[in-house]
Amino acid sequence: MEGFDIDKLARLARIDFSEEERACFPQQFQTILGYCEKLQSLEVGEVEPTAHALPVYNVWREDVPTAPLPPEEALRNAPAQRQQQLVVPKVLD
Repeated sequence: MEGFDIDKLARLARIDFSEEERACFPQQFQTILGYCEKLQSLEVGEVEPTAHALPVYNVWREDVPTAPLPPEEALRNAPAQRQQQLVVPKVLD
């Protein structure tokens, strides 16, 4: 492959290639570029961009008001508490 420097690519990617990998990598890279060229030739002007191959929908439960947890139950697993509040390590001075 003309103009292809596997050592530079390995340095940039911080990858150590074995001698076997150095020997087969240019051919594999050429194959990948061939697939990219095939993709470039596809007409996708009418295709709407998507983030997922399948539609994604959020599933929300109905927002029904209920009785709140009593403070004792809400703080039951708290590692530290004081005056019905969570006690956490100080973050800011």
